[in-house]
Amino acid sequence: MKRISRYGLMLMAIAALSVAPSAWAACAHDTELVGNILGGSIAGCPDGAPIEGYIWLLSNPATGNSNGQNIVCRHEGEVTDSGVDCTFAPGSGIDGDGNLTVYYEFGSQNTGSVGCPNVGPAGTVGATPIGVVVTCNDGKSVLWQAGFDPEGSQQYVLELSSPVDGGGNVIPTIATAPGNLQVTGVAAGPSPSAFNVSVHVDPPTFLSDCDPTSLSGVNGFFTCPDQGASRPVPTRGILMTRIGDCNVVPDLRASGWVTATNQPAAATGNASNVVDPPIGQCAFFGVQAQMGAVNAGGIISYARIGNQPSADKVKIDGATTSQGKLKVDFSTTNETSILGFNVYSDGTKLNGTMIGTKGPGNNAYVFEVGRGALKGGKSVVVEAVKNDGTVEKTAPVSLK
Repeated sequence: MKRISRYGLMLMAIAALSVAPSAWAACAHDTELVGNILGGSIAGCPDGAPIEGYIWLLSNPATGNSNGQNIVCRHEGEVTDSGVDCTFAPGSGIDGDGNLTVYYEFGSQNTGSVGCPNVGPAGTVGATPIGVVVTCNDGKSVLWQAGFDPEGSQQYVLELSSPVDGGGNVIPTIATAPGNLQVTGVAAGPSPSAFNVSVHVDPPTFLSDCDPTSLSGVNGFFTCPDQGASRPVPTRGILMTRIGDCNVVPDLRASGWVTATNQPAAATGNASNVVDPPIGQCAFFGVQAQMGAVNAGGIISYARIGNQPSADKVKIDGATTSQGKLKVDFSTTNETSILGFNVYSDGTKLNGTMIGTKGPGNNAYVFEVGRGALKGGKSVVVEAVKNDGTVEKTAPVSLK
């Protein structure tokens, strides 16, 4: 199994700092990085539209959080709101490849943050753990817990909370959908424009450096020396709502949301609430992280309910077989409530996992598969899966 020394981790951190631009955050010392510095990344997170993220001190978010600043790298060369260059978090690749990294810096020259999680470059290992959330534009999310490492990297290294392969090497963290908040039903409300929305909220699951299968765990718990005894327990948080532009990923700061009238039942996690968004706008349901008795001050999972003049649509623009392959071109209109797509041929599903969306708006897609997967099928259909559990299917298109 591959082992990483604290000395080696510190050298990698120093190398990153020596070439990164000078941009530090609003706290008493020069620099406090949070991010992927060991080559890790988030995979399966459509990055064709804005992505949101949020960092907070688990024990007291009011004294340390990212305050709505961009923390996510969608492509190498992007500069996040804290001024750091995503070139030094190379796992983000290029726009549209589904790969992201987190790269953010608290410190004295970044006045946009609220304080910083660790009050100085020294301190007790793992004593000031943070939470980090990244929400994809298709409803998927990633949640981390990570402790500060004053002895090795002198920063919060998210790979220490990430999964590893059998050889102890960091592997990409896969964004999961639909997060810990799911829309289970949408029905007509008390007025023609209103919706009665039912949701189910699960307690959140965090990737943690206290996990024995994390990079920290397999290397002797770098940043979780007490193996989690000091960490607050993630519990089901406060359900919140907001009304806004359907085509904008909402700000994750809870200050821009309102507490829902009906909260999830303790026994089931279920709740129903009425929302009445104006035509052309959407209602958003979000849930805060709750760590023990502390609210994170940020949304970790959300769903969008649209009130569009016309419903989201999907259509096939062309379907051809050539050189042993089937190619299906399809496109969407609006795409405010679509979670993903499946492609069928005469009832046989052709894709493995659901095809992710590119985000709100009108988008074009290409799906290809070996012709043998058709199993004699003579037509294809594309199915759009929506966030209320319903599906919309295109008309069948014959194959020639």
